[in-house]
Amino acid sequence: MLLYCLDALMEPEEVADLVAFLASDEASYVSGQCISITGGLIGVIIGCGASWIVKSAAHWPIYIQAWSVFLSFAVCTVTGVFFGWYPAKKAADLDPIEAIRYE
Repeated sequence: MLLYCLDALMEPEEVADLVAFLASDEASYVSGQCISITGGLIGVIIGCGASWIVKSAAHWPIYIQAWSVFLSFAVCTVTGVFFGWYPAKKAADLDPIEAIRYE
């Protein structure tokens, strides 16, 4: 069903390239990067928003330092990229027959 929808939007060669990419090891790595970077951005936005709400509601003096935003984003991104890359690399190194064998 999905291939029929993609076929209506793209040429057959483009669909074949997309399917080949999604089945490759790079797809897992790219999706891990996108998820970790998006999660980092959402975390920074929620953290800054929550700080602003507390500052407005409680009238507390809250200052957000640029280095703390950068550090939290960097830790989130590095952690997400590593834990997205490592399982994909480990799975790519397995023999397919051994990977699907049930013990």
